[in-house]
Amino acid sequence: MCGTVFADERELPLRKRGKKMKNTVEVYFDNGGSATLQVTDEQYCHSYEDMEQLAEDIKILASGENTNSWDGNEWGERGEMEKNVEADRNGAGIWFVGSELLEKDDKEMGWANADGFFSAMKK
Repeated sequence: MCGTVFADERELPLRKRGKKMKNTVEVYFDNGGSATLQVTDEQYCHSYEDMEQLAEDIKILASGENTNSWDGNEWGERGEMEKNVEADRNGAGIWFVGSELLEKDDKEMGWANADGFFSAMKK
């Protein structure tokens, strides 16, 4: 289950507006095309198939809001995901933590889910 020519500042990428993301916000993009958001200090965990929805949720978190009223918390089913460095090296997934979610450059990574997410973050 559970394992980001401008008319105004609102159109600037979040990283250009000086937004920061707390390091308790983590996203794991797996090699199956989905992604998992984990907010450890709020014990919130949710899996995504829709990278645009994930981008919207990350933008909400970057604005300072929290997950207290969000549906779909899968924390109890999964618990805290552990970063498996060896599995990641073998192509099982990619981790982004905190402000890394707002700072990705335009270079494609070759992972459809991660590329889709970072493309949606620019909208």
